[in-house]
Amino acid sequence: MAYDADVREAFFDAARDFEVLVGAIDPRRLGGPASDEWTVLELLAHASRAFIATKTVLTTPVDPASRRLDSAAAHFRAAFAVPGVHEGIVRRARDAVSDDPVRGVRDLAEEVRPLVEREAVATEVQHFAGRLDFGDTLVTRVTELVLHGVDLQAALDMAITSSPRPARVVRALVLELADRADNLAVACVLTGRPWPARVNVLA
Repeated sequence: MAYDADVREAFFDAARDFEVLVGAIDPRRLGGPASDEWTVLELLAHASRAFIATKTVLTTPVDPASRRLDSAAAHFRAAFAVPGVHEGIVRRARDAVSDDPVRGVRDLAEEVRPLVEREAVATEVQHFAGRLDFGDTLVTRVTELVLHGVDLQAALDMAITSSPRPARVVRALVLELADRADNLAVACVLTGRPWPARVNVLA
C-alpha cells in the first residue's frame, strides 16, 4: 500500500495518548463495567495487547506459504474470519490483566517503541491471519489503541479525544472497511441520521 508518511508517528501518538488515559483512570473504577462483556481493567488489558501484538509480529518468522494480506483492511477481514477468534481475544485479555496497569502499559510501550523506530514500514511481518507489511500492522494497532481508548473514555464519562494523526489513520481504515456494512446504514451513520441497528465495520 502507499503508506501515510507518518504512520509510525501516528503509532507513537496513539501510544502516548493511551498511556496518559490509563494514568488518568481512578483505580477505584477499574473493577467497574466498561461494556456488557468487559470490566474497565479487562478492556484496558485488551487494548494494551496492541503493544504485545506489535512485538509479536516483529519476532515471528515469516512463513512464505501463508496468505498474503495487502492492507490493514485485509488484515481485519482475515483475522475476524478465523473460527473462535473472538473467544481467543477475550481469553488473552483476561490473561493479560495486571495488578499495576499504569506501570504495565508504560513498560510495554517503552519496550515496543525502539522496535517500531528501527523497523522499515515495508518490512514483511507475520500475523496468524497471514503475511503483511509492517506499516499495515501499525495501522491496525493504532486503530486498536484509538478505538479502545474511546471505549474507555466513554465508559468512564471522560472527554472523547485522540491526537490528530491517529484519528486520521483510523478514519481512513474504517472508510475502507465501510463496504462490510449496509450502504444506507453507513450513509445514515456518517451524516448523523438515525439507524435502527448497531453498525460495526470491524467485526
